[in-house]
Amino acid sequence: MITSNTVQVQAPAAVVWAVFADVERWPDWTPSVTSVEPLDGPLARDARFAIRQPRLPRLVWRVVDLEPGRSWVWRAGGPGGRTFAHHLVEAQDDGSTLVTQRIDQRGISLLKSGRSHSPSTSGEERCRFARAIMRSISGSSVSFWLKRLYLGL
Repeated sequence: MITSNTVQVQAPAAVVWAVFADVERWPDWTPSVTSVEPLDGPLARDARFAIRQPRLPRLVWRVVDLEPGRSWVWRAGGPGGRTFAHHLVEAQDDGSTLVTQRIDQRGISLLKSGRSHSPSTSGEERCRFARAIMRSISGSSVSFWLKRLYLGL
């Protein structure tokens, strides 16, 4: 089962990337993630993250592809299934940014149940996630991320 959500954000791609790729802070701005624990350091190829979501067991995600400033894919697996989460940040000509999150769930457990095992793949949760990205970047958050990005603060 593949689900995808794209949202346009009125902020430069570098700022959006800084927010979206700072996965440890996701619980600060999205209710669909309650904790993110880096097991191997920051976002990098082969880095692992233990993630908890409401109504789900703790899952360990491994980064399997990374193009800094643009995209990453991580994978989690369990008995009878595997999930790939694709994250893409695309600068637009008008200065805005398209943010896409695509969830690709595979395996016998998904086929048996006939439903997704992740609340973040429901339409409502995906929309909530997209709105949370926009809220995190809007207002004073932009100055925070610009300072962090360009001044190293």
